[in-house]
Amino acid sequence: MASNTNVLISYTGPDRAGLISSITAVLYDKGGSLHDITFAALGQGAELAFIYEMPDDLSVDQLSGLLTALEPVKQGEMSVAPFHLKTERGPSNRITHRFVLSGKDKRGFIRDMVKVLDECSAIIVRMNAERFHGSSGDLYFARFAVALRKERSADCLALVAKLASDYEMGLRYETA
Repeated sequence: MASNTNVLISYTGPDRAGLISSITAVLYDKGGSLHDITFAALGQGAELAFIYEMPDDLSVDQLSGLLTALEPVKQGEMSVAPFHLKTERGPSNRITHRFVLSGKDKRGFIRDMVKVLDECSAIIVRMNAERFHGSSGDLYFARFAVALRKERSADCLALVAKLASDYEMGLRYETA
């Protein structure tokens, strides 16, 4: 196997204790290098993704066999596939702004927020949304980490603030 072979390791299934530690233990023991990692709890499930730079003496099939044999991943779907895109982030993927919006869960909000970010030519680097059941109804939290050009940031913030107001949501933001 050629040096610098990158793979995308992904798991979707039940969120179980030991899930991440068992996978990272195998990767550490085999050598290579971890790049980007994402994890999200999805209800009682989980979604996990790694970009892993393979060591020369390990094949994709060997790694897949090692990972799918792990007890915490057996009830989910594990995949190991070549990753042919660059792993370095360019300037357009550097987070410049973070938005956190919260309020009552209202249909259409995510669609409209993504549309506003598109209109601002923002690149969504990370996005997370959660709904919590409370005594006064469902509460919704949405977090967006975006790359936004400086000359567009004031106009974009105004559009996001207007959208938050339209949906009666609180807004917090920060620049990176």
